[in-house]
Amino acid sequence: MVKTVKSFLLGGVLALAAGFAQAATLTSSIVSLEVTLDPAISNPGLGPFDFNVGGGYDGSFFGSQQFDVNWNGGTAFRLRSTGVFSGGWAGGNSVSWTISGLSFADDEVLTDVNFTRSFGNVAVTNLTDSSVTFTFDDVAVPRGRYLSFDYITAPAAVPLPASISFLLAAMIGLGALGSRRRQRQTAV
Repeated sequence: MVKTVKSFLLGGVLALAAGFAQAATLTSSIVSLEVTLDPAISNPGLGPFDFNVGGGYDGSFFGSQQFDVNWNGGTAFRLRSTGVFSGGWAGGNSVSWTISGLSFADDEVLTDVNFTRSFGNVAVTNLTDSSVTFTFDDVAVPRGRYLSFDYITAPAAVPLPASISFLLAAMIGLGALGSRRRQRQTAV
């Protein structure tokens, strides 16, 4: 009996641990990518464009800015320059990249990204279950990989059945009723 209880508890702990945020494998076959420059600039940006996700780099901008949305076995994103590049327009303004249409194995959803290489003032400005927008200063970028991040995912939330809320309300009501009975008995 004790072994059964221990096994049950251990299984529950392992199931909870598996449910915490982790890196998951990207399963999208097509993603959308949009690059937006600071609105003060007359040229507002590029896209959105849909790109096929596959082996190697998935696309490029300006001929020298290559990106890979399923890098490192589908667990990360990377952006690299094939040469020294002066940024989008190198005006020192901000550049935003939005990647959408992201789906992950085991029906997991995007909960965060972990930058593994970055420069300037890179920050996530919007995050949903299937998209991320990050912004950085438009400055000169070095040759090679200059920005990368891991996708952090978690299991999708499972909604509770409506009967759970009714059960909870009934338990609260019964507790209140019992409390009133005890108060009456002590008053008598």
